[in-house]
Amino acid sequence: MKNLLVCIFFIPHLVLGQKVDLSGYKYVFIKPLNHRVIDASYGITSSIASAFTAKGLMVANHFTANEIPQDLKNNACLLLTVTPRFSSGTMSVSLSIDVQNCDNVTVLSTDVVESGSRAYEKAINGITKSIDRTTYFFNSSLTPLPRADFDLNYNLPNTGLTEDSVRKYLDNTKLDQVEGIYKSYRQAEDISPSYKFAVIKKSSGQYQAVILESETPVWKTGEIKMILENTAINDIFSARYYMHDKTKVETFASFGNNTIKIDFANATKNKENSIATFVKTYPFNTSPNPGNIPIGGSGNTLVGTGTGFIISEKGFIVTNYHVIASGNRFTATNTDSEKTYELELIQKDKTNDLAILRIKNLEQPLPHIPYALSSKGKTGQSVFTIGYPLNDVMGNNQKVTNGIISALTGIQDDSRYYQVSVPIQPGNSGGALFDLKGGLIGITSSTLNPEAVKTNVQNVNYAIKVNLLQNLIAMLPEEDQIPVTTSEQSNELPISLLSDKYKTFVFKISTYK
Repeated sequence: MKNLLVCIFFIPHLVLGQKVDLSGYKYVFIKPLNHRVIDASYGITSSIASAFTAKGLMVANHFTANEIPQDLKNNACLLLTVTPRFSSGTMSVSLSIDVQNCDNVTVLSTDVVESGSRAYEKAINGITKSIDRTTYFFNSSLTPLPRADFDLNYNLPNTGLTEDSVRKYLDNTKLDQVEGIYKSYRQAEDISPSYKFAVIKKSSGQYQAVILESETPVWKTGEIKMILENTAINDIFSARYYMHDKTKVETFASFGNNTIKIDFANATKNKENSIATFVKTYPFNTSPNPGNIPIGGSGNTLVGTGTGFIISEKGFIVTNYHVIASGNRFTATNTDSEKTYELELIQKDKTNDLAILRIKNLEQPLPHIPYALSSKGKTGQSVFTIGYPLNDVMGNNQKVTNGIISALTGIQDDSRYYQVSVPIQPGNSGGALFDLKGGLIGITSSTLNPEAVKTNVQNVNYAIKVNLLQNLIAMLPEEDQIPVTTSEQSNELPISLLSDKYKTFVFKISTYK
């Protein structure tokens, strides 16, 4: 009887024998497990990713905005979305995955229940076996076509507007504040299509967002992407927004700090972000007081210091947002050259802890920047930073520290960060993380707090990946755009040589209130 009960208990394993053909797809996106602590302990999602990679599919989780393959931009139906779920009882654990295509059709579903010793490992093994038993040999003729119910959901006429005609209108018309050209702002994990559109006033209280550029061929230049109408609340609009497949969503949009944010949280056919952000790129008038920067105070009381580094001959300096968040006046000092500059805040990304400031009244361009932005960080790679840690104790001179990239993700596998063994202290925040080939690969930001994890930790530090900085650079007005180069030295160079070359471009950031 006991053996019979065991056989009945494991009946769900029979689904492993079913053959599923995944040949119409090329990419998979794996959602976070509902239990992140268990995932961190047992590597469930990484095991699932490895199983799909072994079959020949590519995992899309770590694509940056600049790395999304063109075929995926053109056809989102090449992507499968994997939803893993975990639950546990007093005697067993259950692990399942649902794999859906672009039409939300489930193409693979597996539920594995295990008990006894090594139940977690056995459940993971069961899931990976179900993936291994699928059939896969890519065949584009099997790829689903994106649904686009044009007749039912989209029948608006093409306006005939192009970027040239829009710019002429914007240059020769007294504009409402919301009018202008906008571009998608995407987070690192975002693989939804990118758009450039122009918001043009149509009539009193109504605006049209007209497509100028699109990453998907479904949308053509001149077509209307969105219609905005005023509400009783300033800078809040009711929005009729057409999704990437041209299905219509009625929602709300907000305008502020030269951005339009559209709320899809309650959309029934949500195939884009829950909040989509579009940044005005033309014409762009920088606000003298970006949101969340306090106003008032004498501007002479020092409230914090950090590190920053030059990214443009025009005098743009990058640091962490938390370095400048509590002040209203900022300076940059290079103790090597003994130069101090007054700064103004140009752009900020509070979510990803980044800020771009600019030297005020720069009389002549700065020297050529000797390092290049690079997204080629690898586990075990040697890296170093230059900064101003604990300058009230350790002194005002620059300090160079080095180590390796310990992991390609941060706390709870946060893909925005590298984990590094480079020693950093208060004051290092906002410093550049360099590789040994002339590449700027990250921005030092934080260290793991022993009190938060209730155990002793040694040298566990984090740096923001440079692709998030590239996103922020893209938000600058077009006349201030910074050329981004990814070229780098072919061979590694000594840290002593690189640090001596780079120190002129690293500054102590002082924040006053």
